[in-house]
This record gives sequence, C-alpha cells and structure tokens, in this order.
Amino acid sequence: MAAFRRAILFALAIGGLGFIVSNATVLQFLAAQNPSVDFILWYGLLAIWSAAVYYILFGRLISVRTDVAFLMFYFAIGTVFYWAASDAALQNAGIQSGGNVPSFLLASEDQLISSFFLWLGASPALAVALTYWVIPPVLVFLALMIAKNGVGLLKRFLSL
Repeated sequence: MAAFRRAILFALAIGGLGFIVSNATVLQFLAAQNPSVDFILWYGLLAIWSAAVYYILFGRLISVRTDVAFLMFYFAIGTVFYWAASDAALQNAGIQSGGNVPSFLLASEDQLISSFFLWLGASPALAVALTYWVIPPVLVFLALMIAKNGVGLLKRFLSL
C-alpha cells in the first residue's frame, strides 16, 4: 500500500510542477527574462521541488549531496531526452534558428553547454559531439558517484 500511496503522491507532484511550468503568468514572466535567468530560476524551482517531493515520499529531508546529484542527473538526462535544439545542433544540421523564440525555450541544458563550447571557439560539429555525446554520460557518472549510494538512489527513485 505504501508504494501505491507514493506513486499517487509522485504523480500529483508531477502534475503540480506541470501546472507551474505551463501557467500563462509564469510563461509571460519568463519570456521577459534573459535565458540565463530562466535557467537559474528553473533549476532553483527544480531543487526546491525535488526536496519537497523527497520529503513527501520518504518522510525525511533530502541531503544537499543527494539533491545536487539529482540535479546533475536531471541536467544530463535533459540534455539528451529533448530534441537537440541548441544553436550548435541547428547550425550543425544547417537549420536557421532565427525568429522570435521565447527566452525560456533557450534556457535549456543543451543550449547552455553548446553555447559554452561555441564561445570557446569549437566548431558546431565539435560542440554537438561534446554537448550530446560526452558531457551527459560524464554528468550521470558523477551524479551517481556524488550520491551517497548512487545505484541504490537510482533504484529507489525508479521503484518508488
């Protein structure tokens, strides 16, 4: 019964986060910000949300170490789970990225990483390789090593 209760609570927490991130007022506010500000706000919200969900599900506070590991893991997964939409990926594919794109859509993990590599002078092809093929697995590995019991933590989150 505890697993069923946790599954319901986690589903409701996802719905609550979905409400926040799709709220018209929130999106209007974010669209007026710099993508860097949006990125920081998103990860701040995600850190608070994950701490609250952990407390709701497991009845204790999440450690800073575990929360950081979760955020690193999420960052790595977010880089590759969404369609590659960074400037480097679009340039590498020969697609023009012009137009009126809201800043919160540019506040993505892959945009942050690839912008850094492009800023360093990497070609779009190299920036894509580093952004999507190298950095995510390194971050997943580091996140699992930072977590006190990374594999156990992963099993716990996946099994509820």
